[in-house]
Amino acid sequence: MGYFYDTTETILIEQYVSEYMGPIRLTIPEETVFETRIDLLVVEPTPERPLRTIVTCGMGAIPLELPQYLSIHRINRVELVLHMSPEWELSGRMAWPVRLLHWLSRLPLENQQVIEDLAVLDFEPFLLHDNPYRGVILHYCNECHLLNPYVQLPRKDRVIFMEAIPLLQPEMDFIKQHSADEFIRRSHRFLPLGADSLRKPLTEVF
Repeated sequence: MGYFYDTTETILIEQYVSEYMGPIRLTIPEETVFETRIDLLVVEPTPERPLRTIVTCGMGAIPLELPQYLSIHRINRVELVLHMSPEWELSGRMAWPVRLLHWLSRLPLENQQVIEDLAVLDFEPFLLHDNPYRGVILHYCNECHLLNPYVQLPRKDRVIFMEAIPLLQPEMDFIKQHSADEFIRRSHRFLPLGADSLRKPLTEVF
């Protein structure tokens, strides 16, 4: 059994991204499709939005066990959002942000509890060789929720968007010492926080 959007559902996700995040300049299709198909929608930066945005399209076809305060509103599906500096070239399917999102978006097929607010995932064995980041924290997309919190699918379920925020080693250490909630509380004014090869750890300004 597989989990796939139909054409209408795909269009609804694309329309949401175009309206609330910016025009889709590129779609990176997934080449190998098994249980699901997860493409990536790329929104290039603008003067008003200086970060490039990459959004999964297809992960929301996988039903999740989200907290009750979401599920009672029929919110049980998620797409992921990753921001990155435009200076960091996005070089096709092998670029680490692309591989990261494809890895994260498949985790629900293995463990439905992984995709939840403030989940912290260490990808040390996965992506160390070509970027300075050591982990990622998942957090509900604040900007999306202020504008329009979800996409309503024809099947009545609703899709929300979560930011995958890359973490540098000092930020991972801070979370282990304190908590993910404390990290988000202190870094809230810096969101959205993107992957940037020159970014300093936020812990330096806490």
